[in-house]
Amino acid sequence: REAALKSRDSKTHREWVERGRTAGVCVMPLAYKDDGGPNGPWTGFAFGTPVTDGEHIWVRYFTGVIACYDMEGNRRWAVRHPPVQAPGSECTSPVLVDGKLVIQMLHKQAHRLWMRMDKVWLLALDAATGKEAWRTDALDFRANSTPVVMRLRRGDAQLTLLITGSGTVVRAEDGKVLVPRLLGNDGWGSPLVGGDVVYRFGEGPSTATQLIMVDRDHVGARRLWATHTPTEHAGGMVHHDGCLYGLEGSERCRGYRVYDARTGKRIEPRANRDLEGVGVF
Repeated sequence: REAALKSRDSKTHREWVERGRTAGVCVMPLAYKDDGGPNGPWTGFAFGTPVTDGEHIWVRYFTGVIACYDMEGNRRWAVRHPPVQAPGSECTSPVLVDGKLVIQMLHKQAHRLWMRMDKVWLLALDAATGKEAWRTDALDFRANSTPVVMRLRRGDAQLTLLITGSGTVVRAEDGKVLVPRLLGNDGWGSPLVGGDVVYRFGEGPSTATQLIMVDRDHVGARRLWATHTPTEHAGGMVHHDGCLYGLEGSERCRGYRVYDARTGKRIEPRANRDLEGVGVF
């Protein structure tokens, strides 16, 4: 069976696809060739990083299946959505927030538009049942940056937000877009949240922006600093003890950099040659 699945064009594989369709499951090749980008020629079923609350595990597969399992491996639910459009670039992980599982999806019209991933949308499922809670319209942001969660307070009121790779701020409750786009470059890695500040790093203007809750329908944004970053930080950044740490480079690491989180100034310009050549995707 595995040998048959490796060939998308074989008669035996087509028979397995038909059997799977009849049984209500998705059968696809064990390896899918992606000609659209430089990340490598093959991608298998594994896709994204699973998320857990300690009692359940939520996964998204290359086939488009999104599922929930308990810690004993029993499937609680599974739903099927369109398969991954561009495996070399649409590589985000599910996000668990306030009882919802949020998935970033690539619009089918953007398939293989490697340098222009501009047809992306968010899908939120009820984490307990898999039923759709909300979805956004097509948005303009990176297809390969997992959204991050931020929680803002104003008095006794709290607002939970999702922030995408290109700085679109979405209300987690219902998917309403509150800020179309924050200032900053579209980095390959996800934004970084520290309290009420979101950091965005990329090749060009990297920024720190403070978000302020006005009410549940409005969020203000105040830029704290903007600095020129000479290279990509494809693997994202880490915030620790007032500093921002990141691996420098895109496909091949050229060392690490450290920045002051308060000012954006580089405080560790030396490259670590032990990391040179390491892939940072």
